[in-house]
Amino acid sequence: MRTFVSIDITEPSILDGIRKLQAELVPPEPDSVKLSNMEKLHITLQFVGEVSDEEWLKVTDALSKIEFAPFDLEIGGEVGAFPDARSPRVVWIGMRTVGGDDDGSGLRGLARKVSSKLAAIGYVPDFPFNSHITVLRVNEGGAGAVSKVLAGRPAEKTLGIQRVDRFRLKESRKTPDGHVFADLAVVKGVE
Repeated sequence: MRTFVSIDITEPSILDGIRKLQAELVPPEPDSVKLSNMEKLHITLQFVGEVSDEEWLKVTDALSKIEFAPFDLEIGGEVGAFPDARSPRVVWIGMRTVGGDDDGSGLRGLARKVSSKLAAIGYVPDFPFNSHITVLRVNEGGAGAVSKVLAGRPAEKTLGIQRVDRFRLKESRKTPDGHVFADLAVVKGVE
């Protein structure tokens, strides 16, 4: 099964703000983009990849040993694109840990803990953690139009605060209607 570790985005004000942002970002050719599904919005802490039924139990066990204090994320402030705004394939919105993350108590600290526990059992991340929420994906031929829309946008305001008091190991199954996510494990923070 294909798996990843993530934080769900559930705060209504953030979801409303992302819907509005998506509407602003759709170019004149709407078929050139695919909007992220509001019910599936998340921050990926680490893509794990394909794991067997036996291996996902090891992954779940490793993740269950992570202790973290709940924290708040301020979502918004920056809208960007991968690989860059001139040739976007993915458009994302940024975030920051409220109060900072210098002591490792916020999002980056949690991502490091996940990476460390998974690396210890052989699951090393393919790329460094990059905090973002995918807002839309750009289809073939849509990069130019999306790039123009991005260039004309003002700086993004904060959309809201998301409380992070848990993270999840999720399975991603591809279906004819798109990817379906299912929780395999939930790890809660320690107050």
